[in-house]
Amino acid sequence: RRISEISGGEKQRVALARALAKEPKLLLLDEPLSALDPQLRERLQMEIRRIQRKVGITTIYVTHSQDEAFAISDRVAILEDGVVVQTGVPEELYDAPKTEFVARFLGSGNVFRGRVTSSGRGVSVVNVHGHDFRLDRDIKEGDEVRFSLKPEDVTVMIGSQDGSIDAKLLGITPQVGSYRVALSTNGSKIIAVTNDEELIKELRNALNGQVSFSFRSRDVVILDG
Repeated sequence: RRISEISGGEKQRVALARALAKEPKLLLLDEPLSALDPQLRERLQMEIRRIQRKVGITTIYVTHSQDEAFAISDRVAILEDGVVVQTGVPEELYDAPKTEFVARFLGSGNVFRGRVTSSGRGVSVVNVHGHDFRLDRDIKEGDEVRFSLKPEDVTVMIGSQDGSIDAKLLGITPQVGSYRVALSTNGSKIIAVTNDEELIKELRNALNGQVSFSFRSRDVVILDG
């Protein structure tokens, strides 16, 4: 067939085969799947990963997609303005981002800035827009601190409960296998992820109403800067 007659996925396979035929010591793939539809892109991610492992060539894979980077890579390097800001295995980066940029790039919309109002015995209280957050570490009183919280570590509840923080329910978005719940409290937007169908039914009856959320102090990640 003519080049003009083959599909986008086939073109990418041909380009990869031509690159591998030269038996390079280092292979650079610069956003090779960006022009493909999601389903085909996911299939080719698996194929590239399989081929790369089979031939054993060190590969640098450039992408702006967190999902793509995590699906293909053994190790990930995240760049901000052309500078590497953090490297590590995918799980390490997701669980412990070092900066606000990394946290947001990896999908955590829950980044907070506040000031330490008290500290001692391994616990610090940080005030964020009038709410006190307890963090399990000593931070100097008066210091400004930034921290992140993964959406799946946020627990949403109907109404106000002891130890929870009151919030307004903004919306619910279905995802594959879960739901994304958007909350607002004193100007801070909170994102939670849950697969609790019963909770979602209750929340849908409380849209724009009063709910609350909580989290474990050990799930908080203190950010640099």
